[in-house]
Amino acid sequence: YAATALGEAGEYGACVSRLTHAVNRTAEAVNMCQRHSAALQKQFRDAHALAKDAHAKAKKDNDSIYFDRVPPYATLPKLPRHALVKPLRPEGLDVPPPEAPPSPEKPDIIGAAAAFGAASLDGTPPPPSFDEASSAGVEDLVAMGFSKEAASAALAQCKGSVQEAAALLVDS
Repeated sequence: YAATALGEAGEYGACVSRLTHAVNRTAEAVNMCQRHSAALQKQFRDAHALAKDAHAKAKKDNDSIYFDRVPPYATLPKLPRHALVKPLRPEGLDVPPPEAPPSPEKPDIIGAAAAFGAASLDGTPPPPSFDEASSAGVEDLVAMGFSKEAASAALAQCKGSVQEAAALLVDS
């Protein structure tokens, strides 16, 4: 399609370049699908034949009539990408359409506050930091009668679990 549009716009050299690329790519596809179904092979052989015929005609016209310079394919502008399908909402769908994402003008104050460890909206305090939880665990074990050093070592061995550390200290 791009080669046809270029030919209609009078850019015959670019048209020949795109068609040369199309012939090469369809030839690769024909070679790659030799072990696949006959229908797939036929589809790529037909596409290759179409590209080859269009290339031969465009090259003949450019060589005998237009004399445009044929640029290397890599120097041609990239083709814009387009969606192959158009999303449609089924009429019988009883689910409300998705909400639009929040606009960038409005800052997300709640999310920012939560990221910095502020209290939640329902008034519950944020969970303690690891250091706070660890020192509270040591204090709990010391209150049970164990030494501070033994409590710290048991908590480290039990990965912060006060219950497991207490069981370990009682068993030892």
